[in-house]
This record gives sequence, structure tokens and C-alpha cells, in this order.
Amino acid sequence: MASCCENLTSHFQSFRECFRSKTRSTAEQAEQYLRGLFQSPRANLEQMSETVAETEYYSLHHMLSDAAWDFENVRRETARQADEWIGGPETGLLLDESGVQKKGDHSAGVARQYNGRLGKVENSQVGVYAALARGSQAAIIDFELFLPERWVEDAKRCQEAGIPESARVFRTKYLSRNKLYKFKPMAGWCSSIHHETRSVLCELYRVHHQSRVCLSRRCWYPSPPQFLGLLVWWWQQSN
Repeated sequence: MASCCENLTSHFQSFRECFRSKTRSTAEQAEQYLRGLFQSPRANLEQMSETVAETEYYSLHHMLSDAAWDFENVRRETARQADEWIGGPETGLLLDESGVQKKGDHSAGVARQYNGRLGKVENSQVGVYAALARGSQAAIIDFELFLPERWVEDAKRCQEAGIPESARVFRTKYLSRNKLYKFKPMAGWCSSIHHETRSVLCELYRVHHQSRVCLSRRCWYPSPPQFLGLLVWWWQQSN
């Protein structure tokens, strides 16, 4: 863990441009947030501001909630580095959903829905994750938050939660065909429990759905739907 913290600054260099806009940069706050995920006993902003040197609660809150950083490029760079690290013909592309239990009804996409991690219906946020895995190594490369139909039908609620209009579309719990096509060159085999996803994957890997034997491996998915948190988890695995 200590070596990860020491090397984090150099590793973060390739992501710094993702946190720059025409008028300001929140790269410093983003790096402080990553350090906070490493160093704080509990991953909340109050403890991060107390644990990480020269860190302020309100600047971290602004970076996460209001700053216009380039989420898509963070996601693309993470996938590129993961592919460079463990991609190849022996690598598996794993797709599955994961949920995090939530209180209240203000967090984006939260609803009473099936939470696979708990094995029951609970008030939760649910996302669909894609990961590369090879042997004991694994890295999250993408995810999408599942937006329940009741959210899609409530424009005011979506607006209050900061969900852009382009994302207010009800989709079943699987990653888009375009994303799966993009990930296909990174892996030699695939695994998914969802019928819709399996159909697309079997098309990509040119096998019949009925005859495809997908390899089964255990893979742990981090629960918070924050890609910066996933970035830290990936960095821990690679060190």
C-alpha cells in the first residue's frame, strides 16, 4: 500500500488532462481524492480532508459533484492501460451486474430492486460492469449505471440528480453492442450471465449460443459506482 501511494503521482500523469477545462483544473483535487481512497480508514470526504495533506472538504466535493471533468476519457485511458497490462488471448472479458445498498431516494438510479451482492430486493444502486481477467489479475474497464424505468419517467427527479437528458433512457442490464465490439480485441474468451449479453458475445466470438461454454471464474467487483474508486482498485492490483 505504501509503494502504491508513493507511485500514484507518476501513474496519475496520464489522467491529468481529463481534469482540465478551458478555465480551470481539478487534477490536484482528483489526485487528493485517489490518495484519500488509499489512506482514509473510511472512504468519505470528511475523513479524506482530515487524512490527506493540504486537502479541503469543499474542493473535493466540488470536484466530484460540480466540476466538468472528462469522465469518458478517464474510462478510455483506464481500459487502454488495463489492456496493455493484462490483455491478450488468455484473458477473459467478464460482464456482470453489481449493486450497492443505499438509503434514501436521492442518489441517481436508486430504487427497490434486486441486488445480486445481497441476494435479495433492497433499496440499491445497480450497475453493469466489464472487467478483464487473467489468472489472479483483474481490472475493471467499464461500467454503466442501471436507470430503472420509474426514474426515466420522472424528468424532474433526473434533473435534480444531475442525470443528463441523453442518459434518461431505459435499458436492460447489459452493456451496449458498440462497447462490447470495442472490448473484444482485448480478450480471448468471454463470460456473462445475461441472455442479451451472451447473444452479442457469441456473435462477436463467432460461436453458437447453445453450444458456447463460457468459462466460469470468481471475480470481485468494487461496489461504489465511482470510476475514480475503480481506478484506485486497478492501481492496487497492478502494484
